[in-house]
Amino acid sequence: MLYGVLGAAHESQQHATAADVVRAYRGLLDRANGAVAARIRADLATGRRLLEEIPPAPVLQAELRRLRDDDLLPSR
Repeated sequence: MLYGVLGAAHESQQHATAADVVRAYRGLLDRANGAVAARIRADLATGRRLLEEIPPAPVLQAELRRLRDDDLLPSR
């Protein structure tokens, strides 16, 4: 479901919604392990292109920076 919201945010260039999705993924990763954590990381890896195609906005860039700083956004 979160990935679908990310897709919608990408299509309509909703920075705040995309940032909320990233925050939600981060919160889930704080609690998840095993297969659930792997699925969240896979969603982030797949969604990376969508996140990077949304024009830069401070709220979204801050969330992406947090993901990178915590090594949660896989490199290309």
